[in-house]
Amino acid sequence: MLFADFKTLKFVRKFRKTPIFDLQIIENIMKNLITLFFLLLLTPLSAQDAYHTALNVKLQNEYALPTLTQWGMPNNETATFNSMSNYGATVTSIAPIGQIFSQARQLIVNQGNNPWDAGHKYLNSSAISNDDKCLIVVWLRSPTPNAKVNIFAEDNATYFKEAFAAVNLATEWKMYAVPFASTATYNTNKLSIGLHLAFFNQTIEVGGMA
Repeated sequence: MLFADFKTLKFVRKFRKTPIFDLQIIENIMKNLITLFFLLLLTPLSAQDAYHTALNVKLQNEYALPTLTQWGMPNNETATFNSMSNYGATVTSIAPIGQIFSQARQLIVNQGNNPWDAGHKYLNSSAISNDDKCLIVVWLRSPTPNAKVNIFAEDNATYFKEAFAAVNLATEWKMYAVPFASTATYNTNKLSIGLHLAFFNQTIEVGGMA
């Protein structure tokens, strides 16, 4: 998403109720936040689907984000899932019930030597410039006790992490939001955004990546 303005303190206070990575890092980023991107394909706002419309309303009403002027990735769930890639996991489509998103994937993984031995990821489909302010949003849950994943954004060539958050999952759906300020310029398909899955033998369910 792109915005003309951003009320940082109100946003950060309200996001304390949302599972996110290190709060001090977030507050440092948000103090200087003027524009914000969702890591999605550049698409006219008028074509967005029901989920992206509902997500926009949720972020405005619950986190005081201003009205967005532009999405950055496919602004419909089908196109977003069509652009994903998976490795080290058995993937099944599932239908979430009672959520603002209508599509999800179930990922069954075995414990690896490293968390990144199984993954679920997307590539940036629009260019990101140095110091662009970005927000990753994803909905997650797991029926596996103590399930855990890494949420990340990284340079495809160097694996430098622009964002990184290790999170424990609940059995119910929760929205996870990870903001970051890009430290470099990324042409299309040069930044990976996704999840490391191979902490344990576990089942992870993913929806609403934006």
